[in-house]
Amino acid sequence: MMYSLNDIKIFGYHGVYDNEKSDGQEFLVTLSYKLSESKASISDDLNDVVDYKNVYDDLILFFNKKRFKLLESLSIFICKELKSKYLMDYISIHITKNQPNKLNLLKSVSVKYEC
Repeated sequence: MMYSLNDIKIFGYHGVYDNEKSDGQEFLVTLSYKLSESKASISDDLNDVVDYKNVYDDLILFFNKKRFKLLESLSIFICKELKSKYLMDYISIHITKNQPNKLNLLKSVSVKYEC
């Protein structure tokens, strides 16, 4: 079973430039994951699956646990943290930074990492 948490707005202090570190900015995150077969279920009981509310809460916690200069490092860190907590066989995380460093002609920059 594949799950996706789409377009989550998270405020954080990641970036290379001083204003990104001091002022922070909003990021847009989409997380997709596949549970290992032992956690995938066809029952209708929440106890038989990983509650996506818990994954959502942990995503936000891990997103702001440390500050990173690079989105690449941030996405790898989040993947490792989620995999260590949940029985996930596959994770895809897509992190978007809108108008990076206030570059008006650049709408956004993003990274997508799969683990």
